[in-house]
This record gives sequence, structure tokens and C-alpha cells, in this order.
Amino acid sequence: MLREARILFIVVTAGTVCFPSGAQTAKSAHVSTPSTWRLNQSKSDFGSIPPYRSDEINFTTDTPEKMVFSEVVVDAEGTVTRMSWNGVPDGTLQPLIGSDGDKVSFNRDATIWRAVFHDGSSQDGHQSLSDDGKTLIQESTSSFADGSVFHMREVFERVQ
Repeated sequence: MLREARILFIVVTAGTVCFPSGAQTAKSAHVSTPSTWRLNQSKSDFGSIPPYRSDEINFTTDTPEKMVFSEVVVDAEGTVTRMSWNGVPDGTLQPLIGSDGDKVSFNRDATIWRAVFHDGSSQDGHQSLSDDGKTLIQESTSSFADGSVFHMREVFERVQ
């Protein structure tokens, strides 16, 4: 389950989202590109798993027509995982490059994502971008094949 949690976190950090509440409409969470984002561990909540040593996302394109990013995560044990996604944020599941057949979808305004993994687990998340464009907050719920559920909140800060 730790490997699946690692991949789920990678997907969380890659998706940019924000759930609308009530009649409100979520504003776009597309980031300006190119840009680099680093995890702020002290502001993040990893729930029941040990926090990552590091997590960095590089967006090269992030528009309603196309999203391209790469991510490097170093987990608590020091395992490095590299993932990338290159697709149209239109709500359809598309391959997560560097995974074992996992797929991810993003909505058009980059505020909601869904991931479906080869082991039967899934993740639903949302993200918001601060008004000044310097902080990215991602929240997600992951459901595993064994029935367990995992919640997390990650805070990223723009470094470039």
C-alpha cells in the first residue's frame, strides 16, 4: 500500500484543483508557465503516512487546451519517483507516464482531478491557487482496493 500511496501523492501534487461549494464556481487553478513548485512540508498534512523528504513539480504548459508537467518525489525512505503527464484537461482519463498503467484526468479549469490506478485504487482531488499565484494547495481523498480511505493536504510554493 505504501507504493500506491506514493503514486497517489504524485498525482495529487500534479493536479491543480478546488472544489466549488454550494452555488459558487471554482476559479481556474492553471499556473503560469514555465513554473516550478516545491512542497512546504510544515504547511502540509500527510495524514497517516510519513511526510516526503521532497516533492517538486515543473509545469511547462498549463492551459485549458493542454497540460504538461513533470514531478520528482523523494519519499520518507528516500525512494525517488519520477512521473509526468502530457494531455488535454478535458475530464478523460489519460496515461500517467512513469507509472504502471495508471491514468489521470483533469477538468478544463484545472481545479478537479481523478486518478484510477492499476491496483484498483483511485483518488479524487481538488486544488486552489492563491490570489498572488505563489501558493498551490491540493487536497485529496484516496480509496484503496482493501476499502481503506486516505486524506491529505499538500501546500506547494512557487520557486520559479
